[in-house]
This record gives sequence, C-alpha cells and structure tokens, in this order.
Amino acid sequence: MIVRFVVVEPESKKGSHTVRLPLLVGRSREAKFRIQQERVSRRHCQFTVEDGVVFVRDLGSTNGTHLEGTLVPVDHPIRVPPGALVRVGSIGFLVEYDRFAETPTVELRAIDLAAAETLGPEGDDRSDIDIRFEDDAPEAPVEAAPGDSAAAAPPLGLPSSDDKTDDDDDDEEDELRRLLEGLR
Repeated sequence: MIVRFVVVEPESKKGSHTVRLPLLVGRSREAKFRIQQERVSRRHCQFTVEDGVVFVRDLGSTNGTHLEGTLVPVDHPIRVPPGALVRVGSIGFLVEYDRFAETPTVELRAIDLAAAETLGPEGDDRSDIDIRFEDDAPEAPVEAAPGDSAAAAPPLGLPSSDDKTDDDDDDEEDELRRLLEGLR
C-alpha cells in the first residue's frame, strides 16, 4: 500500500514523501525513512498496513513515538487514522492514505506516479528518504596547536565514553559513519 508522509514540522523540513508499507523509521541504514537526529533511535518505529488500515508500532525507542499527541505503546501496533499527525524526534508528519480504496486517491495517485521513479520496485533502496539536521551533523576536527589544552579533548562529533545515549553501541558506529561521510 502506498501512503504519503507530509512533513509539517519543523518548517525547514516541510515536504511530501510517498512511501510503501511496511516501512521502518529510524536512523539506521536499514530504515527506509531515515531521520538523522540524536532524538531518533536507530530502529524507532514501524508502519504497517492490514486490511487497508495503517498501523504504527514503537520499537522501544528512547524518546517515544507520538500519534496525535499520545505516546504509542512499545511493541503494540496502534491504528493510524488517515490524516493523523505522527511525531518522531522533532519531525511531525501527517500520514495520508485512503483506507477504503485499494489504490490511493486521485490526488495521491498523481503524486505517486510522479514519484514512481524514486520509489523503485517493491521498495528497493531507491525508496530511501533521508532527513538530515545541520545541528546534528558532525563537525570537522580542529587541529590544536602544540601545548593547547584542547589537544587532549576527543575529536568533535565523536562521542566520549561519558556521552551515552540511545542504542549506545550502534550510536558510536553511526557517528563515525556520519563523520566519515562529512569528510567526502
């Protein structure tokens, strides 16, 4: 089933994204709807469809998934009404679909046809959507002058052993990957 996520918050990330379900939302490469933000877990939540109805399930995220302002219980799928607001990290998006139609509404169908090239067959890698935040992008390390006390500090953008957050083991690997991507 094809649905549309319409990002409404924050202003700088507004846009419409046509997606296929089932869909994993998170920071990991495995997620088809990636939100590169510290407040988002690697495997944050999952959207599924059953009998033309969309469901969301929180996957044990640290900061939770919110549906119309209510916290979604962990590992318990909750029905998402058409047009409902979902919040993951600081991203707020509307979930648009027509639950009574086997195919999307006329408006969604026109957008889906335009997006068909980005979706790819059966949700292959071309359907990835990556929303990045500048404030979470790792900074390039600054070389310290000899004798500078900053030389003992860990490089910027890499977590220190005291900075433990959600999915600690995977976060360090993810941070390193983002740092290396920033150097390209």
